Amino acid sequence: MSRPAATLAAVIIAGTITRAAALLAMDGILPLGWLYVDEHTYTAGTGADPFEKPPGTALLAGPLVAVAGPVAARAVFSAFTLLPAVLLSRRATGRWSSLAALLASFDPFLVYAGMQILPEAPAAALAAAAVAAMPRDASSARAGSRTALSGVALGASCLFRAELALLAPASLLYRPGRRWFLFAAGLAAPLAAAVLFHACGGGGIPAATNASENAWLGTRIELLRTPPGVEFEALVGMDPGAGDTFLSRAADSVLSDPGGTALFALRKALAGVAVPGEGRNLDDPWLMRRTGLLYLLPVSAVALVIGLAGSFRGSAGGACWLTRAAFPALLASSALFFPALRYRTALMPLFWDAASRAPARRNLRFLCASALVLTAASVTGIDAARPGLAYVARAGEEIDHGLPLEALATLDSARARGFRGADLHNLGGIALAVTGRREEALRELLLAQEMAPGSPSVWRNSAVLYHEMGMTGEAQTAARRAVSLYPGLEPLLSPLTGGGGDGPR
Repeated sequence: MSRPAATLAAVIIAGTITRAAALLAMDGILPLGWLYVDEHTYTAGTGADPFEKPPGTALLAGPLVAVAGPVAARAVFSAFTLLPAVLLSRRATGRWSSLAALLASFDPFLVYAGMQILPEAPAAALAAAAVAAMPRDASSARAGSRTALSGVALGASCLFRAELALLAPASLLYRPGRRWFLFAAGLAAPLAAAVLFHACGGGGIPAATNASENAWLGTRIELLRTPPGVEFEALVGMDPGAGDTFLSRAADSVLSDPGGTALFALRKALAGVAVPGEGRNLDDPWLMRRTGLLYLLPVSAVALVIGLAGSFRGSAGGACWLTRAAFPALLASSALFFPALRYRTALMPLFWDAASRAPARRNLRFLCASALVLTAASVTGIDAARPGLAYVARAGEEIDHGLPLEALATLDSARARGFRGADLHNLGGIALAVTGRREEALRELLLAQEMAPGSPSVWRNSAVLYHEMGMTGEAQTAARRAVSLYPGLEPLLSPLTGGGGDGPR
C-alpha cells in the first residue's frame, strides 16, 4: 500500500472514531436531535430570510434537517470536517506530511464544529478545497485555471463564513503575483451570484445586518459577555431596520473613544489566537472539556504555532501565499468584529496545510516566538461566554419539547455552574407556569423584568401569565409594553391590549 493510501485509511479510521465518541458524549449534554441557539436561524427554523446571514448554511442545512432530521445533519457536517485531513493525506509523501494529515483528522476544533449545524464545518471543507486546488507549481500549464478554481472554492466558503474573504487582501502581504487577480476573480464569482440572486427577489446585500451587528458587538466587552436571550434582546432592540442602527452604534462607540477602541481591537486580535478560544452562544471551552476534546488541544496548537511562524517566514511558492494569509486574516477578523472559537475553525485547514510542511531549523526562533504569542493570548483571553450557557440552551429546548420539569432541573444545573441573568428567570418562569406553579412563575418573571426591562419576550410571557391568573390590568399593561418594544407582537397580544378576543393560546 502506498504512503498516501495508508495515510488516508488511518485518517478515516481515526477521524471517524474521534467524531463518533465526541457525538456520543455531546448527546448526554445537548441531545443531538434538537437545535440550539443559532442552529434555528441557520436552518431557517425561525422562518427568517436565509440571506440575513451568509446564506450557505440555511440553503444547505435547512432542507437537510427538514428531510433527515438534526442527527443526520450533524453526521453530514461531521463528515465535512474530515475533508481537510483527507485532502492532506492525498499529498502525503513523507513522514511529516503523513503525521500532519493524521493529526488533522482529530483536530478538536474541527471535530467540535462538526457536531453543530453551523457554518464552520462546510466553510472549513471548502477552505480545504481551495488550498488543495491551488497549484504547487506556478509555471505549470494549468496554474491559472487552478488558481481561479481555488478562488471559486474560497468564494463558496464565504457564503458560509463571510470573513474568509479577508484572505484575499491579506494574501497581498506575501506578493502572490499576477495570479492573485485570477484568484480574486474566482472568489468574487460565488459572492456576486448570491448578491444578484437576492437582488432579483427584491433583497439587499446578503448578511449586511449580521455584519453590522457583529461590528457593533465588538465595540464593548459588556456586549460580548451578554449571552443570546432576553438580555441580548433588550440590548439589540427589535427594530426591523436595525442594520443601520448597528452601524451608527458602532460608529458612535468608535468616535467617542478612539484610543480605547484601538486598544480593545488589539486585545480582540490577540484573543483570536487564544487556545481553546472564546465562546459566545455556548460555553464552548466547557463543552470541549465535557466531550474530551479539550485534551486534544495540543494537536491544534501544533498547527497554529507552525502556521503563525509561517506567516512571518516561509516560501512564497505553491499555496504558501494563501496559507500564510490565514494568520493576518484571523487577526483582522477578530479586531474588526470579535474573537470566537467558532470563527477561527474555518481557517484551521490553512493552518494544517502550513503544518504539513516540515519547518526548517532556521525557523526555530519564529516557532518559539509563535508559541509565546499563543501562550500569552491563551492566558489573557476575554472570557466572553457565561458559565452554564449550554444548560440554559438545553432548558429552552426542553420547554419547547414539553419537558418543563426536566427544564427546571437543567436550570438548576446552570445555576450551579454559575450562570446568572434574566434568561435563567425567564425560562424558569415559563417552566413553572407550565407545571401550574403560577405564583412561583410570577416571581421569576418579575426578576426577569428587573434584569431585562427592554425585552419584549419577557413582557409577552408576563402578559400571558397575568392573563391566566386573572390579573387583567397587569396583563394589559405588560402586553402593551411588549408591543411597544416589538410591534410584531401585536397580532398575538391584541386581545390583551384591548383588541378583543379571548387572549393568547
